[in-house]
Amino acid sequence: MANINELLYELESLPAGYISKKVIHGKEYFYLQYKNNGKLISKYIKENDLEKLKADLLRREEIEKEIKDLLSKEKNLNSLSRTTLELSGYVMEEDEVVAEFNKGLLVDINTDKAPLIIKRTHDLISFLSSRILDTSRTNARLLKRIMNVHGEEEYLIALKNHATSVTDNYWFRSKNSRLKYKDVSLESDIYNEVSLKGELLYFPKEAKLSPQFSLLGSYEKCWRLIDNEWWMYKSETKEEIYSELIASKISNLLNIPTALYEIDGEYIRTKNFAYKSNFEPLSSLAGDDDSYEHVFSLLMSINKELVKQYLKISYFDALVNNVDRHNENLGFMRNKRTGRIISLAPNFDLNMSLFSRNKLLSKTKDGFISYFIKFVESNNQVKEIFKEIDIPKLNEKDINGVLSKYDLSMWNVDIKGYLSYREELLRRVCNL
Repeated sequence: MANINELLYELESLPAGYISKKVIHGKEYFYLQYKNNGKLISKYIKENDLEKLKADLLRREEIEKEIKDLLSKEKNLNSLSRTTLELSGYVMEEDEVVAEFNKGLLVDINTDKAPLIIKRTHDLISFLSSRILDTSRTNARLLKRIMNVHGEEEYLIALKNHATSVTDNYWFRSKNSRLKYKDVSLESDIYNEVSLKGELLYFPKEAKLSPQFSLLGSYEKCWRLIDNEWWMYKSETKEEIYSELIASKISNLLNIPTALYEIDGEYIRTKNFAYKSNFEPLSSLAGDDDSYEHVFSLLMSINKELVKQYLKISYFDALVNNVDRHNENLGFMRNKRTGRIISLAPNFDLNMSLFSRNKLLSKTKDGFISYFIKFVESNNQVKEIFKEIDIPKLNEKDINGVLSKYDLSMWNVDIKGYLSYREELLRRVCNL
């Protein structure tokens, strides 16, 4: 079944109006009649074009009915009741209450299953604010207009959208509401063209529930539902697209769980990895402090396996010069039933690595790799844990296998030499 955006694109290519007939001197003449800026236009139809035009107008009727039927099934956004605006209600995990708030104040919490940010802050606004689109994005302005949200209280975006997300099963249910998870679960990729391209194909009378309203990050992007699987599409430069693709393959070579990346037309897309578990960003527990020392200490307080996973990802970042690692693109996978932290999330958001920023890939000990080396050399505990970590050495055959899949001729970069130089530095420091 086609989605609404596909139907709207097809609709734009079809003629509108109706066919009228005139009989002049016993001969039939046909005209396409339609309104343009309130004025009735009548356009003569050639005999050879009549049957195709009839088919096109019939197809238009079918599409308009299909769009109407699809929209009738879409879930409307939450109407903000008084209790909702007072921030009185429940944070839910599917249909289970995991935290209760009265006028924004935490009343009760299930410490095993509540979102980590609520466990850390006991604050509902912090939770809601972590579940809204990045309003610095140009296309976010259109999405905000659709939601009719203005001013600085952007957490209202989350409230109207029931604080839903594609990457976990948490949501907010206001006091006295009888909604169930099935009533708010995200099952449509509506507004994806607005979110990715800024194309507002239609302005609905009633705004609909959408995963686009909770999409974090500063790049223009969207969620698309393809064969019942969620994919995130992101608009990047060619340097960023190929750097992200190659970096993801290198991450796999290092036996690091990694999100799946593919090129689709002019965009790069990645499959949602949080369909079996709840994903929560590292910022939920670590706040904005993404220093190696702070994150290492935090993860050690949870368990050592998380530390090993973090050190492997940090090694990878230093290897490919992934300078944009922060607490929103690193996170936890939690068991939906128990709330237990299973592991760190797969490695993702790698578009600022390799030659996307460092066009020359010069073989020098730059500041970023030096920062990681300093962290390792100054912490004996880190050195000892690295002895327990198996990070395979990259070999020329595997690197050639990755690079041969892509046409990199437009960039004069020595990726293989760059990786070899940095790997030698890192393996020596980490005693691998």
